[in-house]
Amino acid sequence: MQDVIIIGGGPAGSTAASFLAKHGHTVTLLEKVNIPREHVGESLLPFCYKTFDALGVLDEMKRLFVRKPTVRFTTIDGSQSTNWCFNEVIQDESFLSFQVDRKVFDTMLLDNSRNLGVDVREQTKVTDVKFDTAQDRVLVSATGPDGEKQTHEGRFLIDASGRSTFMATKNSWRESNVGFERTAVWTHFIDVKNMIGGLEEGSSLIVYLGGNK
Repeated sequence: MQDVIIIGGGPAGSTAASFLAKHGHTVTLLEKVNIPREHVGESLLPFCYKTFDALGVLDEMKRLFVRKPTVRFTTIDGSQSTNWCFNEVIQDESFLSFQVDRKVFDTMLLDNSRNLGVDVREQTKVTDVKFDTAQDRVLVSATGPDGEKQTHEGRFLIDASGRSTFMATKNSWRESNVGFERTAVWTHFIDVKNMIGGLEEGSSLIVYLGGNK
């Protein structure tokens, strides 16, 4: 029996798994797809910096990703703009955050979990969860990559399934926030020429489209 079973191998699941493993706990992580996968973003905040250091991936982050020192706010025609620089309020190296490609980012974090001893099972879809209070354990049913049925036993469960919200959906806990339904349109640009240069290249750009709601 494992100490912890985690549903989901995205950043939340892999980060929880890595910290638990670093503290000596046995962990099985179940991810329904194969990583890497296409996923939107991500533009990270400086608050994450010390977490990456604690995970042991900070040097890898610096090698792989564009640094992010500021956010620029601009009108749609570019006639007015202002920068919000993180180093105005953060007086250490953590002010310099990261712009990441989620495919690379997710893979790096999951590989870190593996290296720390986490039992990572990709293409393993959780189908049911049952809590056995009499024996103080949780039983997680799953289907493996070849369609085989699996049962994983643990002392604790973490649902890090993200938008899938496995436990919330299973227990009918999920409720929509009316007015917050949104669709994101995104892309990645490669081989971009004629950038401003220096740290400005990592700036996030937020465009004000008008309106006050």
